[in-house]
Amino acid sequence: MECTETCCGTCPNRILSWLADISEDEGKELDKLKTIISVKRGDKLDFRYNGKEGFYCLGCCIILLSAGRAGRKKVVSIYGYGDILVNYNCDNIPTYEYTTKVISPHAHVCFFPKQQFQELCLKYPKLLLRMAVRLKQQMIKAESRISTLSDYYLKSRVAATLVYLSDRFGKDSANGRIIVADIDRGSLAELSGTIVESLARTLTEFEKSNLIRRDKRKIVIVDREGLLKV
Repeated sequence: MECTETCCGTCPNRILSWLADISEDEGKELDKLKTIISVKRGDKLDFRYNGKEGFYCLGCCIILLSAGRAGRKKVVSIYGYGDILVNYNCDNIPTYEYTTKVISPHAHVCFFPKQQFQELCLKYPKLLLRMAVRLKQQMIKAESRISTLSDYYLKSRVAATLVYLSDRFGKDSANGRIIVADIDRGSLAELSGTIVESLARTLTEFEKSNLIRRDKRKIVIVDREGLLKV
């Protein structure tokens, strides 16, 4: 759910995040460290905020992009509510150039500065353990999705991507489960390992088969089990 809360202890995404079982004292200390940033669709998040290294705890959906050929940006992954976004850069080790783009209408993200967070972890070491566990979970999900898609044909890749997005960023409605993340067709195609034209044809087929329904920019999953069988 999109976050407008300012306290870690009462954040609606707390149950989904690495902060799920923090104590009241830990929550108060984290509140002192963080900077709350209002974001809207199309905004970018810099991995260094005001010149400081650190990480973001997300109260919105974002896509992660890498520099491709001829300067074209390519979608790498999608992150959502309660996830941690951190730059894995190490000194003197070249890394890919990543950028991010917010795809939620409006929400907050929280920035935690690296140095102050490390100092806080000396007092509350479980914070670092929780963060490490969360990052491991995010990595496992990403690797699982990539390995699964590599074995699928086009229609199955699109179906698997829709199910993944529905499970992670879906909201139940009377007509099915709505994918609330506002993902454009180009990004959805790249997440599915295909091109926009092929994606459009596949979505039309799915709609004719009553597997999905499209409502303007939103996709409603009507038959999840049917998608899994594609």
